[in-house]
Amino acid sequence: MPPFLGALINSGSMPPFMQSLLEAAHEAARSAAPHVVSGAIIARNVVAAGGLLHLLQSLYQDGLRGLTSQAIGAFFAIPGVQPLVRYIIRQNVGSTIKMLDKTSGEGGTADSGAQLYSIPEKGLPHEQVLAELADMLKTETESEEGRLFAYVYTDNDSERNEALRNAFHMACENQELRDESLRKFVALVFNQFAHTNALNPSAFPSLRRMETETVAMMASLMNGDSQVVGSMTSGGTESILLAIKAYRDRARDLSPHIKKPNMVLPITAHPAFEKAAHYFGVETVYVQFTDDFKADTAAMYSAINSNTILLVASAVQYCHGVCDPIAEIAAIAQSKGLPLHIDACFGGLMLPWVEKLGYPVPAFDFRVPGVTSISADLHKYGFALKGSSVLLFRNEQLRHYQYFAYPGWPGGLFGSPSIIGTRPGGNIATAWATLRVIGCDGYMETARRLMEVTQAMMAGVEATGHLRVLGKPEMTAFAFSSSDPSMNIFSVADAMERRGWKMERQSEPPSLHCSVMPNHIDSHQQFIADIAEAVKDVKEKRVAADGSTAAVYGMVMAVPSHAVINEFIVGFLSEMYKAR
Repeated sequence: MPPFLGALINSGSMPPFMQSLLEAAHEAARSAAPHVVSGAIIARNVVAAGGLLHLLQSLYQDGLRGLTSQAIGAFFAIPGVQPLVRYIIRQNVGSTIKMLDKTSGEGGTADSGAQLYSIPEKGLPHEQVLAELADMLKTETESEEGRLFAYVYTDNDSERNEALRNAFHMACENQELRDESLRKFVALVFNQFAHTNALNPSAFPSLRRMETETVAMMASLMNGDSQVVGSMTSGGTESILLAIKAYRDRARDLSPHIKKPNMVLPITAHPAFEKAAHYFGVETVYVQFTDDFKADTAAMYSAINSNTILLVASAVQYCHGVCDPIAEIAAIAQSKGLPLHIDACFGGLMLPWVEKLGYPVPAFDFRVPGVTSISADLHKYGFALKGSSVLLFRNEQLRHYQYFAYPGWPGGLFGSPSIIGTRPGGNIATAWATLRVIGCDGYMETARRLMEVTQAMMAGVEATGHLRVLGKPEMTAFAFSSSDPSMNIFSVADAMERRGWKMERQSEPPSLHCSVMPNHIDSHQQFIADIAEAVKDVKEKRVAADGSTAAVYGMVMAVPSHAVINEFIVGFLSEMYKAR
């Protein structure tokens, strides 16, 4: 088929019946006997003429702008045109960024994929990092000067602004940071960027620099090469939402025949994947875990069909603290030509240090061929302020589908790398600063101590003789259940809560979850003593087997319909969030 006619079909500018006629005519001309070829060619040309008439009709109805839009759509549908246009655009974008850097006084910025940065081997002095921030701020346009007309909405009452900052720190202070000087440092960094906004990367060049450097540090930690790129987000859920949005849009572009896309993932994957599926119209195909609580790879292979656009695995999965068999799943993804997202939101800033300490940790990052993206939370074991995560892609071609762009708004050209619009600058700045002042040595020491505490707590659970740790946890999190059929694990939770602990209950199988934090260094011996006493309380019936949460969880798990349970959860939330 001549390129123009093919482009005309692919552009969507022709009515559907014309597209069908033209395609049928071309196929007939290609495969028919010689004596009917000329007739097929005539039919094809007639349909093509109809297409041209359609363009003329567009000119009559929509004017020159409408015709131009149709023609550009046809041009872009010609094979090879879009990559060429993207290349030309990137060259111009690069020149524009250099111009902006000069205008803002910034000498240049680190590309997130340039791998110019990694987490310092030794944590940097607070004064050095604060001096770097001061240099960045010298080139910023301060909102207090009255020279900004967007992005920052604050009054000029310094006392009220100071009160807002103090209230924020009272509500959001990172209790995992045991070092008081580090807490004060993080608060100081946040204060300097509390009212900045990374929505427009050219408005605050310092935020752009800190975000790209933070992404580069995380790409290095995940063993990425110079092609790995990424973005900061407001948390693990947003990172996961963006990943699914990107892969859905990629499938729309590369496999437009897929009308009902699905992703295959373990049942232990974070609920954010279900939320993303609900939001973006992607079906979730779940597979169960094996006896070691890892994803069943044979079941994952069997679950893939012609509508599958993505595989998912966790490192580690939250429920039981174990890694899915990522190397095996990645091999499946490669054999099927599918992308694989690794959810390392929970383990991404603990597993690398645990591995360096000599504990057995399976490869889960960009060292594994077939892994195409990774999400990792900085506000978990990276100890940044809440609302800090990173989404990494193996290359720019994949990240391209993450972005949202809309040029039709009268308020200006709009583009966004994230789900949210306003992107608080304080979180970006504190994440960047925290990684640099803690450093590899600080993270390694914390991991060493927390792994020792985790091992002690798991041993204490097993020592009761009535409880067992599930699977073989690979980092600072574990789950345990009852090994005694007569003991209700949720009654043990009730007994622990009477002693002042807040226990995390799980349903499949009935169990209790523990994420071990720095503050548990001081309290873990009390946990070991109390769990032993709690088991005695339940055995000696000092705690009712159908007590508060034991009864609720028992009732919910007995309901066979997810629809009914969904209504229960929504009703519970509705009541909890009512003003009283």
